[in-house]
Amino acid sequence: RDRAVFLLRRVANYRTAAALATFSTKGFDASLKLGPAEVYAAAARRELFDAIASSDGKKHAVQRVSPLLQRCAKASAEVASKELGSCVFESVGGPSTQHLQMVVAAVQCDALSSQLVTLQKGLEAVEEAIPFSCDREALNAAKLAYERDENVVDAAIELAQCLAGQGAPASIVRSAFLLVTDVAGLDASEAANDAADDACAVAFGTACQTLVIEPLFNGTEAPSSEDVDRAIAVAARLVENASAHNHSAVLLASKLKGVEGYWRGLCGASV
Repeated sequence: RDRAVFLLRRVANYRTAAALATFSTKGFDASLKLGPAEVYAAAARRELFDAIASSDGKKHAVQRVSPLLQRCAKASAEVASKELGSCVFESVGGPSTQHLQMVVAAVQCDALSSQLVTLQKGLEAVEEAIPFSCDREALNAAKLAYERDENVVDAAIELAQCLAGQGAPASIVRSAFLLVTDVAGLDASEAANDAADDACAVAFGTACQTLVIEPLFNGTEAPSSEDVDRAIAVAARLVENASAHNHSAVLLASKLKGVEGYWRGLCGASV
């Protein structure tokens, strides 16, 4: 079957899909389990990759990808959804996802409308994460969101923590978390916003623990003046990045206040 799918992907396109789909109902070996849905999926895959590679990808997506995807979804929404996600996520890479976002936004398929929204949100999250070298974490979370996998929340928390640790401002940390977890498109809901607020605050708290507290106090020797200066610089950066988000700023201030008290205690003991 893998060989048959490979060959089908080479010959199926906008022009040949209808004939191949008709032939598949009688001409294909039944054991291959390849019907019209698989034919249209192979053709849509070919045309979507061509659209992504084209400078006129939007037009290609509207005129060729959309009709094929609609026919595929009519035969099997599950097959269509799986093929769409596979193509898009395989195409993520490079310094930007903006062209890919444009192509996905141009695809029209009512049966996959919710999946298309989730894809667009996932690509936005990847785009936000690229400048901070957290695109791998963003892509992983976006895939889980598209698959409606319950592990998406853990992946989104990992993404938020990566962003906070890599110097992203709170607005980006919060936005990226919301984009990949809000798979239903309800970003105005109170629950979604509360979850994003909590994740953002925890991300900055974790960054403080990992980048400031542990390097200073986890060693067997007292930190050097250089270690202290480095920790102060990192803490200052975290405070600046968290300052626009009240929830994160309060949690971070509380954590740093604790560090200050512990540090004063150590200094008093040493005297």
